[in-house]
Amino acid sequence: MASNPYDFSFSSRKEFHKKVFVIIRNCLLVFVFMNLVLKFLMFPVRVTSEAMMPEFPEDSFVFVTPNYSSWNISLFDRTLERGSVVYVEPVVEEKLSFIKKAVNFITAFFSFQQYKVFVQENAISGTPSLRRVVGLPGDSVYMKDYVLYIKPAGEQHYLTEFELTPRMYETVQSKGKNLSNAGIPAQLEEIVLGEDEYFLLADDRISSVDSRVYGPVQKSRIGGKAFLRYFPFSAFSTL
Repeated sequence: MASNPYDFSFSSRKEFHKKVFVIIRNCLLVFVFMNLVLKFLMFPVRVTSEAMMPEFPEDSFVFVTPNYSSWNISLFDRTLERGSVVYVEPVVEEKLSFIKKAVNFITAFFSFQQYKVFVQENAISGTPSLRRVVGLPGDSVYMKDYVLYIKPAGEQHYLTEFELTPRMYETVQSKGKNLSNAGIPAQLEEIVLGEDEYFLLADDRISSVDSRVYGPVQKSRIGGKAFLRYFPFSAFSTL
């Protein structure tokens, strides 16, 4: 027991400081753990457009597992196959300065990777978005009436994307006579995908920007693969 009021006050302050330290330490550990999970295991993505209608309406939420090819700790399948829904980064020519990167790192850390002050955007490819993998490296592809025709490497004949995909999906190919297609082509001449190149399409083929506009996408630009749709709850499902 403290022998005088000063000793008692000192002991109380010491105990208080110890408790504050423990609380701060535990909060930091939680922040670090959550950021590691969101950076290397999975992170949520909100669908902000109708580009992936009808399967992913606007304001849907999915979990994405990051595409770190050198890491083998993922609990989820990161294999990119036909029909996979992926999180694709925009093509950005201007690089962020060190200061902007530092600010982004801090804001991302304290918002659990959900917010960055300086968002890199491209006038053509836009902001990060969800798109569907339709063409794989080595494929020859062409489009007719919004349907992609594919000749896999080593094969002799073309098949439609729907004949080759292991999972079924629907596309939007008509919005009525009075609605514009926003200049997105319904036809595409044959191209051959190179090594590590993927042909990505929006499910809304009429008015959404995808590989028809910005070309095949390098694997390094694919930030992750969607594996779980968790909102709306009525549509909860694995992907």
